[in-house]
Amino acid sequence: MTGNKVRLTLFFLGGAALAAAFFLLHPFGASGKCMRVSYVNPDFACGNNVAISKGEYSSLENDISAYILQQKNAQAVKNVSVYFRDLRNGPTLGINANDDYAPASLLKLPTIMAMFNRSEEDRTLMAVPLKYAQSEIQGLPATEQHEKPTPDIKEGGTYTMQDLMRNTIEYSDNLSFYVLLKYMNYTLQDGPGILLRSFQELGVVDPRTPDESTVSVREYAGLFRMLYNASYLSVEDSETLLDWLAHSTYNKGIAAGVPKGVTVANKFGERPLDDGTKQLHDCGIIYFPNNPYTLCVMTQGADWDTLAGVIATISKMVYAEVESRKK
Repeated sequence: MTGNKVRLTLFFLGGAALAAAFFLLHPFGASGKCMRVSYVNPDFACGNNVAISKGEYSSLENDISAYILQQKNAQAVKNVSVYFRDLRNGPTLGINANDDYAPASLLKLPTIMAMFNRSEEDRTLMAVPLKYAQSEIQGLPATEQHEKPTPDIKEGGTYTMQDLMRNTIEYSDNLSFYVLLKYMNYTLQDGPGILLRSFQELGVVDPRTPDESTVSVREYAGLFRMLYNASYLSVEDSETLLDWLAHSTYNKGIAAGVPKGVTVANKFGERPLDDGTKQLHDCGIIYFPNNPYTLCVMTQGADWDTLAGVIATISKMVYAEVESRKK
């Protein structure tokens, strides 16, 4: 059994069995000391006390549902879906959690996870030089974006695969993403097969028809749980990818609803539809002190700023509820 298959198996074990198996496969040293991590679940490295009450979130669910209905009645949104999960063995909350949306730029995260997965077999892959140029992506979708990326690389330059992966996540840069896709699909041996297999393992979308694919908040939030628990990638790669997500330049959604200084590792996506409506999504991990949680909000409506405001408001409601439960 390969390391990746073992990690996937561990993802479904849950609870104490997962923690015990993880220590067997990823020992942190014979000394028994805690491994210093910033983003991956510290419960795998150290014993931590429960930080907040673990009761159900029925009151919060009712409040968010009422807010969504209010926004619908005001014709500010057409639809909103929410999924929340306490990452310290707490309860979950879902509102329209199985509704489907266009993933748009959300596809970038599982694609980068697939590339990390492949690089675990050959670490030299990360140093492969690729040209960052519009001319290198002929035939792929346009790179226009409503939220304009400001990557720290320049047109015509040559950068490593890892540089472009980081820019894809931190800046949601379409050009970096398409250069990577071209390499995976047309240059790397079995690249298309690697992407297809990884997407199937992640269980999020069908990469063969990305423009027609759909995703739900419940499905997508699972990617962040995999990263937090290092159940799909190694601890090192999970830490690196979560660090990139924590440096995302998008701060109009979930991040706008939490106090300054609270780390948010998030990925957003935007997609204008043929009928003129817009979809805006933001999902990630909010690193509430000693008790991180995932929050995924997907929206559809007529105005980008209004949708971003709805996501920020829901994020603020969730954070306030979690903070009220501090022990």
